This record gives sequence, structure tokens and C-alpha cells, in this order.
Amino acid sequence: MSVSIHPILRHIRPAALVCHERGGNVTVARFLADAAALAEQLPRAAHVVNLCADRYRFAVGLVAALLRSQVTLLPMSAVSASIVGLTREFPGLYALHDEMLSHRSRGCGARGHARRSRIAV
Repeated sequence: MSVSIHPILRHIRPAALVCHERGGNVTVARFLADAAALAEQLPRAAHVVNLCADRYRFAVGLVAALLRSQVTLLPMSAVSASIVGLTREFPGLYALHDEMLSHRSRGCGARGHARRSRIAV
């Protein structure tokens, strides 16, 4: 089986706009840099649950996990019982969430193993 590389974005220019967020316009270059920086900080794991409420942070977390070849689980609810159920089904699961970062931080914070951490909803 051969490995194919599929681009995350199809924008031609790094200065092209991807979205707007609180801090202003987000270019392709900034978005990919944020995702790459977060990907370097993510733990080694097969699965992640992305609990980021901020849409930009959610997108950065999703792409960072993709860059690490991690499967992002999207539960129907962020209720603790739902997350605990996922940790039983997917050992080593960790969570991404907004609250770990200050209001100035970009990207999405990585939280350690979900069973050992409180999930803030």
C-alpha cells in the first residue's frame, strides 16, 4: 500500500485568507503554522477528542491531529459520562479544549488522558 499526501487546504497563496477570528484575519500561512505548532505539542496517541468550543481552535486542533495521523472522535455530547465511555473504548485517548490557553494564545490546548482530567463543559 502506498501513502498519498493530500493537501489540507487548496489555497494557492500563503497570504490568502482562511477565516476571520477575534484577532483579525487568519491567513493560510498563520493557520498552517498554528496547526503545525500544536501538532508538535500533541501527545503520542491514536485518538483525540476535540472539545474546543472556539471554532478556530477546533479547526486548528483537527488539522494538528490530522498532521499527527490521529483520529479525532466527535462525541454527541461533552458530558463527562460520554467522555468516560470513550476513554474505555479508546485507551490512551486525550482531549483538546479551549480553557488551557490564555485569551492571547492561538491554537487549542492539549489535555492529558481524559480519564485523569476533569472535562470542563
